[in-house]
Amino acid sequence: MNRFSRNHMLVGCLLLVSVSLQGCYGQFALTHKLYQWNGTLGDKWINSIMMVAMAIVPIYGIAILADGLVLNTMEFWTGKNPVTMGPEERETAGVVYVPEQHAWFVEFQGEKRKIADQDGEVLTLLYPDGRKESVTR
Repeated sequence: MNRFSRNHMLVGCLLLVSVSLQGCYGQFALTHKLYQWNGTLGDKWINSIMMVAMAIVPIYGIAILADGLVLNTMEFWTGKNPVTMGPEERETAGVVYVPEQHAWFVEFQGEKRKIADQDGEVLTLLYPDGRKESVTR
């Protein structure tokens, strides 16, 4: 394929992607929450100084990057943004120790899965892929 064709193909792919994702850039919820929080710190002088400081550090830049790369992508594919979910929408997991089995379990959505064995001072972590790793206190 010559250079001219390759460039045309690249431009065509970019146009296809840009048209197919129109309006799907997300709500940038984390950045908005950070901005709203910044507005509660004090008077307009303190809020302005903090906004400039968080732009320099770059707290705002990190929030925008997290929104753009992770949170908005999750929102696009699932329809839900973890930052805007209410408490009733969040799922919780519990970690439980069962002394009879000398083991730790995680309970999530009604299921119980073993995540570690404990033998005295040694804790053996059990990974989903079958690996085991021992940790000593």
